[in-house]
Amino acid sequence: MEGSGSPSSIVPSGRRARGRPAALAALAGAALAACTTHAPRRAACAAEGAVATSVERLAAPGERERVGSRSAEIHPGFGLTFVEFDDQGRLWGLDQLALLDRTLAEEARRPDTEGVGIVVFVHGWYHDASVCDPFVACYRALLDRIAQENAAAARLAGTKPIRLVGVYCGWRGRSSTVPVISNLTFWGRKKTAERIGSGELVAVFSHLDRFVARERAEGRVAALSIVGHSFGGSAVFSALSNVLKTRLVEALEEKDRGRDSAPVVRGFGDLVVLVNPAFEASAYAPLHDLVDEIGTFSPRQTPVLVVVSSETDFPNRVWFPLGRSIDVATQHTGPRSPFS
Repeated sequence: MEGSGSPSSIVPSGRRARGRPAALAALAGAALAACTTHAPRRAACAAEGAVATSVERLAAPGERERVGSRSAEIHPGFGLTFVEFDDQGRLWGLDQLALLDRTLAEEARRPDTEGVGIVVFVHGWYHDASVCDPFVACYRALLDRIAQENAAAARLAGTKPIRLVGVYCGWRGRSSTVPVISNLTFWGRKKTAERIGSGELVAVFSHLDRFVARERAEGRVAALSIVGHSFGGSAVFSALSNVLKTRLVEALEEKDRGRDSAPVVRGFGDLVVLVNPAFEASAYAPLHDLVDEIGTFSPRQTPVLVVVSSETDFPNRVWFPLGRSIDVATQHTGPRSPFS
């Protein structure tokens, strides 16, 4: 009976109807307010150049503020550059790429080192290129440790060390700051990573590969390694899988012609590593089939692609299977394309 129920039962129906859109609008507004800014974190132009700093100095807030917007850092033992992509897979601008070129050229010509080793890292879900992002901080620490070990080995050998240059590929891995909603961004961020992999990330990788080829052609030491984590692993695989398939087919043709019973497959750069990559096993199937078809490889074959996965990785263990089951609900497969 009217007036005897919950407080909402005494509100005239017209007011209730007007209140519902308002409540929905408030929820939508809260969700939008929780969205992270779609903008580059390292927007300083190439004209400003690289900034000298160190892992120790970056512990101070003032130093982080000074360095935070610059897209190239020069540390005592290594260099660190940043290139960033928008949600459509495009570079935010060519300034970062120009500064990357300039930094590589300068670092490769340092008188106290011999050659350059480029290590590319593409981050995953929940991260970006901010100066205090945990992955940026860990990447700096990793580069610093590798550089120290490299310098120690060079001293023992009586040679100059190779100069290490990191290339951090940043994108908006976190699109919401609300804990529950941020978990639901898994599928949207996965699609974004795939767009980045099929977008200008390919151009950046090719750009670096050509730089290494030119250095080697001129008799200098140069190396290129690429690492992708989580959705960053998906982006790297999207960018390079067709290149790797092409080179496996080339090796298979050489074997079929009898020119080489145990062919050597050319990789991309010197090594590609995927850590907890967030993509379907079915995407890897064509590579797997080609590897099986080749069968025996040359003793001279070096690793081309290394995939490392953890059974305790929560997003891949929980969110990925759930999202995959939703994605394939209306899809069909042939006998050679099981969903996995």
